[in-house]
Amino acid sequence: MLNNEQLEKQLKVLSELKEVGTDDFFYTRLRARMENESGNSAWAFRLKPVWLMTVLLLMLAFNGWMLVANNQTSVTSPVHDAIASLAVQYESNTVVNY
Repeated sequence: MLNNEQLEKQLKVLSELKEVGTDDFFYTRLRARMENESGNSAWAFRLKPVWLMTVLLLMLAFNGWMLVANNQTSVTSPVHDAIASLAVQYESNTVVNY
């Protein structure tokens, strides 16, 4: 534990400390800087989701277009056509997929 002498020394040191102040108009400049930064970041935040959603919708539209385009085109080869015509001629129910 601290004895009285040590306690008195510590209290004396505390009483001799000077109060720290700020420059004139410090808070005015700080508030102006914070308002300026918050205005810029708010504008940038509004633009980011707009661009993100636009890119996402374009990608989804492109993927949908690719799916529809791939389903509409059917690849037929001469071999497949010949086998299909033979199957029709012989009335076969087997389907050959190549």
